[in-house]
Amino acid sequence: MIQQPLLTIVTATLGNYSDYWLEQLLKIKGEIEFILVYPPNGKIKNIDDSRVRSLISPFKGEVMQRFTGLINAKGDYVIALDDDDFAHPDLLNLTSKYFQLFPESWVLRLKIQNIKYKVCRNGYGLFGCCASEVIRNIQS
Repeated sequence: MIQQPLLTIVTATLGNYSDYWLEQLLKIKGEIEFILVYPPNGKIKNIDDSRVRSLISPFKGEVMQRFTGLINAKGDYVIALDDDDFAHPDLLNLTSKYFQLFPESWVLRLKIQNIKYKVCRNGYGLFGCCASEVIRNIQS
């Protein structure tokens, strides 16, 4: 774990996220801290990445889980993502640039782009073999 992350990403989860989602999340570059917050008695998934902290919320519910993550965040900036949201790998750099341009701002609202579910040429859905093609098309 890095001493002082610049960005903490907090995710309230039941632990039902896909391996693909986790793989994409961990591609976010820079001094990042990831906090995954599980409900009481939740089964924590073991993630071999020093940037990841897993916490158990003392109370049930997404709001309480998210709150638990937010009060434990160490980053200068904090973002809350659901466990099916995707973020650009350069999120930290983009966030830092925004707050350098607008130092009086204290909130950055990210643009939401819905990803249309599409069957690829091999018959897989979005999370199949051609997911990277779909995401590349969205970014362009």
